[in-house]
Amino acid sequence: MHIKRTTGSDKDFLELVKLLNEDLRKRYPKTRHLYERGNIIPDDAHTILVYADDVAAGCGCLRDFDSDGAVELKRMFVRDEYRGKRIGRIIVEELEKWAAELNKKTIYLETGVNQPEAIFLYERMHYQWIDNYGEYAGNKESICMKKNL
Repeated sequence: MHIKRTTGSDKDFLELVKLLNEDLRKRYPKTRHLYERGNIIPDDAHTILVYADDVAAGCGCLRDFDSDGAVELKRMFVRDEYRGKRIGRIIVEELEKWAAELNKKTIYLETGVNQPEAIFLYERMHYQWIDNYGEYAGNKESICMKKNL
């Protein structure tokens, strides 16, 4: 396995994001379209790709969240055939390191109730549940979390 730091315009990242969007449409068929605009990632986003067998196996990125030194973890995804191999954990660890290098103090994230594997990962990595923020406020399908670095 190897890790690549890149941007939101990386072709392998964009390919994985398409797969992520397909997965989310299946898990949330009635409401996912409401949030796709909020998941647009700028070209200069701090993006991590993990490669296994020379295949982009998983991704995640950070985008600025607020002016108080926080970022938001977005677009976390691991291909089905690579799940259960700690790739998600590697991605989050690398994004946390990168955030710390950028002097960010807090990472926020949103995941969904139909993504138990993501919830389990974030809880094991010491992310704390918080009230839903922004466009997720009041959404019963969303779970928001944060971690102070």
